[in-house]
Amino acid sequence: MLVFLADLPLNGSAYTADSGVDTGALQDYNYALFVRSIYDYYVPILIVGGLLCNVVSIVVFASNNVGGGNSEDHTAPSSSSSLYADDSYDTYLSSRAVADTAFLLCLFVVWLDTVNVPMYTTAGWCQVRTYTLFIVQ
Repeated sequence: MLVFLADLPLNGSAYTADSGVDTGALQDYNYALFVRSIYDYYVPILIVGGLLCNVVSIVVFASNNVGGGNSEDHTAPSSSSSLYADDSYDTYLSSRAVADTAFLLCLFVVWLDTVNVPMYTTAGWCQVRTYTLFIVQ
Protein backbone atom coordinates (compact mmCIF):
# COMPACT_ATOMS: atom_id res chain seq x y z
CA MET A 1 0.00 0.00 0.00
CA LEU A 2 1.66 3.19 -1.19
CA VAL A 3 0.44 6.29 0.63
CA PHE A 4 1.79 9.76 -0.10
CA LEU A 5 2.04 12.11 2.87
CA ALA A 6 0.24 14.95 1.10
CA ASP A 7 -2.71 12.67 0.27
CA LEU A 8 -3.41 11.61 3.85
CA PRO A 9 -6.48 13.02 5.53
CA LEU A 10 -5.72 14.50 8.92
CA ASN A 11 -8.31 12.36 10.66
CA GLY A 12 -8.44 8.57 10.61
CA SER A 13 -11.95 8.38 9.20
CA ALA A 14 -10.86 6.61 6.03
CA TYR A 15 -9.47 3.64 7.95
CA THR A 16 -11.33 2.65 11.07
CA ALA A 17 -11.46 -0.70 12.76
CA ASP A 18 -15.07 -1.33 11.71
CA SER A 19 -14.57 -0.39 8.03
CA GLY A 20 -13.40 -3.86 7.06
CA VAL A 21 -9.79 -2.90 6.43
CA ASP A 22 -7.17 -5.40 7.60
CA THR A 23 -5.03 -4.45 10.57
CA GLY A 24 -1.82 -4.40 8.49
CA ALA A 25 -3.21 -1.62 6.32
CA LEU A 26 -4.44 0.18 9.44
CA GLN A 27 -0.96 -0.03 10.98
CA ASP A 28 0.58 1.27 7.75
CA TYR A 29 -1.89 4.12 7.74
CA ASN A 30 -1.18 4.94 11.39
CA TYR A 31 2.57 4.91 10.70
CA ALA A 32 2.12 7.19 7.67
CA LEU A 33 -0.07 9.52 9.73
CA PHE A 34 2.61 9.58 12.44
CA VAL A 35 5.28 10.46 9.88
CA ARG A 36 3.01 13.15 8.42
CA SER A 37 2.48 14.73 11.84
CA ILE A 38 6.24 14.77 12.48
CA TYR A 39 6.77 16.37 9.07
CA ASP A 40 4.09 18.98 9.72
CA TYR A 41 5.63 20.08 13.03
CA TYR A 42 9.34 19.23 12.80
CA VAL A 43 10.12 20.95 9.49
CA PRO A 44 8.91 24.43 10.53
CA ILE A 45 10.78 24.14 13.83
CA LEU A 46 13.90 23.08 11.93
CA ILE A 47 13.51 25.98 9.48
CA VAL A 48 12.97 28.64 12.16
CA GLY A 49 15.80 27.34 14.34
CA GLY A 50 18.14 27.07 11.37
CA LEU A 51 17.31 30.57 10.16
CA LEU A 52 17.93 32.06 13.60
CA CYS A 53 21.26 30.27 14.01
CA ASN A 54 22.35 31.20 10.49
CA VAL A 55 21.56 34.86 11.08
CA VAL A 56 23.62 34.81 14.28
CA SER A 57 26.46 33.06 12.41
CA ILE A 58 26.37 35.59 9.59
CA VAL A 59 26.49 38.49 12.04
CA VAL A 60 29.35 36.97 14.03
CA PHE A 61 31.49 35.90 11.09
CA ALA A 62 30.88 39.00 8.99
CA SER A 63 31.72 41.49 11.70
CA ASN A 64 35.31 42.59 12.21
CA ASN A 65 34.89 43.61 15.85
CA VAL A 66 33.82 40.44 17.60
CA GLY A 67 34.44 40.98 21.30
CA GLY A 68 35.51 44.59 20.88
CA GLY A 69 38.83 43.87 19.18
CA ASN A 70 39.90 44.26 15.62
CA SER A 71 41.05 41.59 13.19
CA GLU A 72 44.72 41.99 14.25
CA ASP A 73 43.87 40.89 17.81
CA HIS A 74 43.43 37.22 16.92
CA THR A 75 45.37 34.87 19.15
CA ALA A 76 46.80 32.85 16.27
CA PRO A 77 50.51 32.04 16.17
CA SER A 78 52.57 34.92 14.86
CA SER A 79 53.14 34.30 11.18
CA SER A 80 52.64 36.51 8.20
CA SER A 81 49.69 34.48 6.83
CA SER A 82 47.71 33.92 10.05
CA LEU A 83 45.78 37.17 9.73
CA TYR A 84 44.62 36.32 6.22
CA ALA A 85 43.77 32.75 7.17
CA ASP A 86 41.44 33.93 9.95
CA ASP A 87 39.69 36.31 7.57
CA SER A 88 39.28 33.59 4.96
CA TYR A 89 37.71 31.28 7.56
CA ASP A 90 35.25 33.99 8.51
CA THR A 91 34.41 34.64 4.86
CA TYR A 92 33.93 30.93 4.15
CA LEU A 93 31.75 30.31 7.21
CA SER A 94 29.58 33.37 6.64
CA SER A 95 29.05 32.41 2.98
CA ARG A 96 28.20 28.87 4.11
CA ALA A 97 25.58 30.31 6.48
CA VAL A 98 24.10 32.35 3.61
CA ALA A 99 23.91 29.22 1.45
CA ASP A 100 22.27 27.26 4.29
CA THR A 101 19.74 30.06 4.72
CA ALA A 102 18.86 29.87 1.01
CA PHE A 103 18.40 26.10 1.34
CA LEU A 104 16.12 26.52 4.36
CA LEU A 105 14.01 29.06 2.48
CA CYS A 106 13.64 26.58 -0.42
CA LEU A 107 12.61 23.91 2.08
CA PHE A 108 10.04 26.32 3.49
CA VAL A 109 8.52 26.83 0.02
CA VAL A 110 8.16 23.06 -0.41
CA TRP A 111 6.72 22.66 3.09
CA LEU A 112 4.10 25.33 2.38
CA ASP A 113 2.78 23.15 -0.43
CA THR A 114 2.11 20.30 2.02
CA VAL A 115 -0.05 22.57 4.19
CA ASN A 116 -2.19 23.63 1.21
CA VAL A 117 -0.39 26.85 0.30
CA PRO A 118 0.36 26.07 -3.36
CA MET A 119 3.39 28.28 -3.73
CA TYR A 120 5.73 25.54 -5.00
CA THR A 121 3.34 24.30 -7.67
CA THR A 122 2.70 27.74 -9.19
CA ALA A 123 4.55 28.69 -12.35
CA GLY A 124 8.08 29.87 -11.74
CA TRP A 125 8.62 28.77 -8.13
CA CYS A 126 9.75 25.26 -9.05
CA GLN A 127 12.34 26.69 -11.42
CA VAL A 128 13.53 29.25 -8.86
CA ARG A 129 13.82 26.55 -6.20
CA THR A 130 15.73 24.19 -8.50
CA TYR A 131 18.12 26.95 -9.60
CA THR A 132 18.68 28.14 -6.03
CA LEU A 133 19.40 24.61 -4.79
CA PHE A 134 21.85 24.13 -7.66
CA ILE A 135 23.65 27.37 -6.77
CA VAL A 136 23.92 26.76 -2.99
CA GLN A 137 25.31 23.24 -3.25
